[in-house]
Amino acid sequence: IDPRPLGARAAACALNFLVFLPVGAAGTLALYAALPALGTLAWSGIFLALLWLALSLWLMKPRLALLSEANLRRPEEGEIPPGTEKYLALLSSGDVKVGPEDVLVSTAFYPGLPAPFPMAGRILVPEKALRAFPPKALEVRVAAAALCRVVSSGRSIALLRFFSMSLAVPAALILLNSAGILYGYPVVVRPPLVALVWAGIWAAFWFSEFAALYVERTVSARVSATVAAVTLDARSLFESVEITARGNLDPATQTPWLDFFRPRQNPVSQFEAIRRSIQEMVESATKRRAAAAAGSAGGKGAAEGVAKDADPGRAGTGGNGNGSSGSARPDGADAPDGPEEVSGSAAPSVSPEGPDGGRDGPDGREDADGDPDGPDGREGPGRNGYN
Repeated sequence: IDPRPLGARAAACALNFLVFLPVGAAGTLALYAALPALGTLAWSGIFLALLWLALSLWLMKPRLALLSEANLRRPEEGEIPPGTEKYLALLSSGDVKVGPEDVLVSTAFYPGLPAPFPMAGRILVPEKALRAFPPKALEVRVAAAALCRVVSSGRSIALLRFFSMSLAVPAALILLNSAGILYGYPVVVRPPLVALVWAGIWAAFWFSEFAALYVERTVSARVSATVAAVTLDARSLFESVEITARGNLDPATQTPWLDFFRPRQNPVSQFEAIRRSIQEMVESATKRRAAAAAGSAGGKGAAEGVAKDADPGRAGTGGNGNGSSGSARPDGADAPDGPEEVSGSAAPSVSPEGPDGGRDGPDGREDADGDPDGPDGREGPGRNGYN
């Protein structure tokens, strides 16, 4: 529920109309005047320029309020957990440096329970998040926001929106040259043709929304998996995910149809996405290590084979003059034993069991809910009913 006074909410709604209605009216008049006077190429260029202008205003409008000096303040002592600085140093080893001085507290209004997020090179921590997240969970969320800042995920998603909105041009042209014929296009230009243009804009906008939504979900899972690997604290990560879901009233049951439209997934879906990302990272690292080990073993074996062939005193084993080399061992295996087998089990595994589940193994300890481990050594379900 928006706790702001009625006047503040009315002013926010009026600002939306003041920004977008003039742009929409000017764009509609420009398109109506350009349809009969300009060719397809020139008309499409004007159309695309107006679309990108409107999208830029739409993306920049909330930033004006969020980045206002009246809505930002330095965190007071003890508000940001002390372990945050260590995680920021670990994640800022590249060209992009994110330090404690870049973490600011935002007092602006946000719907629901927002987590810390990057914006304009800073890490903004809403005051709601300071009260809602435990210290360790807040540390992990600030680290995730810093990683998004390092990889510039927000900029990439904004570029995706711009290119997705470009589809409005061919969509509008298709509608004009199909349904527009019923209204006399291209012989005459009537007002209903502008409605077809807006239909193309509407279709492209929702395509852009869904494209950004699913890319953001994928990036969020990869970022969470990386943060879990850096902080080695998957329990706090899952706790923060569950707190965010409860604060935004996301149900804990899997609802694929609703998840298709909602901006946030339910906790179970998020846990599964993070678990898959961690498995992909472990498998990729295992393959790289195995390939490196095989390459080093092959290089060492080739060097020993060359040395044997160059030794004239080892007749029958190498350098026998007939172009073939024998084996230094009776079983024909002259290559040295390879390194120890590299398996995914050697990497630290992260259990996607949520904050109420734990990392209790087969030692018989109880989980966070007090439920004893099952007969097969795995812990029972947590308070929320999922493992």
